[in-house]
Amino acid sequence: MSNVAKTLSGILRGIISAFVIGFVFGGEALAQQYPSKPIQLIVPLGAGSSTDIIARVVATEITEETGQPVVVQNRTGAEGILGARTVATAPADGYTALLTSSTHVINVHLYKNLAYDPIKDFVPVTSLVAFPMYLYVNANSQMKSVEDVIRRAKLEPEKITFGSASSTQRLMGEMFKQKAGIRMVNVPYRTTASALTDLAAGGLIDVLFTDAASAKGQRQAGRVKPLAVGGSKRVESMPDLPTIDEAGAKGYDLVGSWFGVWVPANTPNTIVLRLNILFANAMKTKRVLDLLAASGIEPFVMSAEEFSKFQVFETEKMGVVVKAAGIEPQ
Repeated sequence: MSNVAKTLSGILRGIISAFVIGFVFGGEALAQQYPSKPIQLIVPLGAGSSTDIIARVVATEITEETGQPVVVQNRTGAEGILGARTVATAPADGYTALLTSSTHVINVHLYKNLAYDPIKDFVPVTSLVAFPMYLYVNANSQMKSVEDVIRRAKLEPEKITFGSASSTQRLMGEMFKQKAGIRMVNVPYRTTASALTDLAAGGLIDVLFTDAASAKGQRQAGRVKPLAVGGSKRVESMPDLPTIDEAGAKGYDLVGSWFGVWVPANTPNTIVLRLNILFANAMKTKRVLDLLAASGIEPFVMSAEEFSKFQVFETEKMGVVVKAAGIEPQ
């Protein structure tokens, strides 16, 4: 090799080394400086929903750790789609994040034109919690068991109704119809709180599949009551409550929902990892753990890589469930 070639080769190696070092340390510096301004946490469900409740307490913990406000914004509408669109089109700088439920992996099977791809347009940050959902009725309902619900649905298939404020809730109801061999009319709502209000009022909807945290206020007031829980096993906090499968809809195995956090595609990996740590730290605090314990919700935290794989798995699984339930994309 000539002296000129050796010189050029050395210069090139130096440039590459400087670039790599600058990239690594620049990324570390970026992560150390983050966040340097308020973070917008978009929740596509209404105030008072379990998603909103958990988002706000987690936001408080991250605010206290970082000194920067984490502002929860409720962008409701179209079963979580509007909120997800807001994040999908936001700058990929880590200052706009989506905190939503498993509707994020279900909606792609229910709607033909989302205007975003739940996998390609987002970067998974972490899962947060997992929790069962229950079959609720009005506390004064003549339906005292799941068998009563099934019996009435068979007698009055066009009159019995179930509410849903999310695609998860709808899928719970649709699977119940399939496994019980019945028909019920779905009544869509913008928020779980409004669906619970109508259930509590009596006569507006007959059944609602939702979680214990969202229904806590109406249940404590004696206005609604659970008849059964989704999934394959009973919950420790209500051991006398049967599973939907046990209570008459054989083969019913949908547990409920889970929450996670996403940021726009192309968000720097260092920022994604920093956010993962911030949310993981928040989930370990006494305030959050006490809230989860009181609501019958379990922590469900993953690394960004684990959550990415989990999202793909759940998306495929929900596709199978939606098809089996006979739901046609709108």
